[in-house]
Amino acid sequence: MPAVDSAGKLTFSSYKSSGYTISVLDSISEIDSLVESNNAVYSKPERVFEKYAQENENNSMEAKDHFDWLKLKNFNDTVSATKPRYPYNNASTSLFFIPVLRFDNYTKNGTFWDALKPGLYFYSQDVLGKMGIFGGASMNKNLERDLFLEFDYNNGVPFLKNFFINKLSFVPYFTLQGFNITRKTNAEIIAGIDSANVNLTYDLLEFDFAMAFKIINSNHNLKFGFSISSYTSDLDAFSLPSVGSISGSSTNYFKGRDLSLTYTYSSIKPSKNDDINPVGRNVKIKYDYEFNYLNPTLSVDNQGNVIEVYNKAKFHRLEANWSESFSLFNTHSLGFKLNGGSIIGPTQDNFFDFYASGLPGMKGYPFYAIGGNRYATANLTYRFPIAQGLDFNFLQFYFDKVYFSLFGDMGNAWDGNATKLKDFKKDIGAELRLQTYSYYVYPTSFALSAAYGLDQFSNIFPSTTNTNQLVTYGKEWRFYLTVLFGFDFITDLMKKF
Repeated sequence: MPAVDSAGKLTFSSYKSSGYTISVLDSISEIDSLVESNNAVYSKPERVFEKYAQENENNSMEAKDHFDWLKLKNFNDTVSATKPRYPYNNASTSLFFIPVLRFDNYTKNGTFWDALKPGLYFYSQDVLGKMGIFGGASMNKNLERDLFLEFDYNNGVPFLKNFFINKLSFVPYFTLQGFNITRKTNAEIIAGIDSANVNLTYDLLEFDFAMAFKIINSNHNLKFGFSISSYTSDLDAFSLPSVGSISGSSTNYFKGRDLSLTYTYSSIKPSKNDDINPVGRNVKIKYDYEFNYLNPTLSVDNQGNVIEVYNKAKFHRLEANWSESFSLFNTHSLGFKLNGGSIIGPTQDNFFDFYASGLPGMKGYPFYAIGGNRYATANLTYRFPIAQGLDFNFLQFYFDKVYFSLFGDMGNAWDGNATKLKDFKKDIGAELRLQTYSYYVYPTSFALSAAYGLDQFSNIFPSTTNTNQLVTYGKEWRFYLTVLFGFDFITDLMKKF
């Protein structure tokens, strides 16, 4: 990869035993490649050609005699052949199938075998990344399923592609996704003095469409999205002593529509540590307009028909994330993150709440512990290396480096204006990051986090047993283990678009 500057210096990459290095030649001079000089002399291997040509004349049966050695010997490499050009045709990889075994303990009272969820993933992609398909299916012994299918198209707008590429460089990235997830649980039905345990199945169906493209330069991105959601609960047949057998029923308790516009800015300083210890800035601002229908009640219309009447929930939502990190002592970093969001207007049902806690936010508390129509969090992280250049293998893993970090969070979620600074929760924690590569190709990032909630508080949640449940959070250690292609969820999403 040579490059010559105005001073006549030649910079190029060379490969040595320690890897690639950048080399510089202070002075260079051009030579006529057709004139022999002391700098470069080409000698034809006459004896090799004569040997093979003689064997060919003797009708040798060896494979090398299938070549016309006389033509190769006299080949004029100063004249290159010009081949005709053809429009590019999509060439895709074969359809790959990957067996998957998941451990999903959604049902807390289930057995070990209930949590095992075998499945199959499949994918295929155009070799130039212009389009691809990715999907999967998993199911456990209770027939709880996880289905998804994603189609990507990254080849511009077909009927405007030539015009926009030449004039405005408008090459959007399209995605179409579909999801279907089911979960089963038990609910208690109470009718007067009678009660019965009933099997209840939740069914989620969602379709997402998105168009993303770059603006200004490669650091700025815009994404338009539209999603359609349908949540259904299916109740199995049951019986009550005073009533008898009651047939099963199904309720579509949520119909969602969401229009979104997302702006992202990513400017991470390129370095060999930019994944495990990024230095730079990430910004994300997302606006949503949702028009939803929630929790229907039964009513009778003028014709005497029983109909479902939904509660309408139409509102605007705004969310922003900002992360900034600075380099210290060359390999250390100090970073902070500010996250916030609000449903604009009247307070909406807690079905639409933001959540400030859990793995994506304040790790010292479970995900559903801190929720509300509005939220704000702040994070401060100090990260430094423990070991770099490990350079050893174990099984399929190549071990590269280890980093350690200390962090603290402060934040809260609330409805309306019902919050004060003294109500904000706090946590502290530490994280160990290990960067490896699988089969020398695939990034494999291990992260182990431990966080302690400094504040203790309680929330009341409704239960399927028709009794409210008091849950207490804080004053306990929480641990998280992730194995992913990268370390930072927000950064990974920004890189995708």
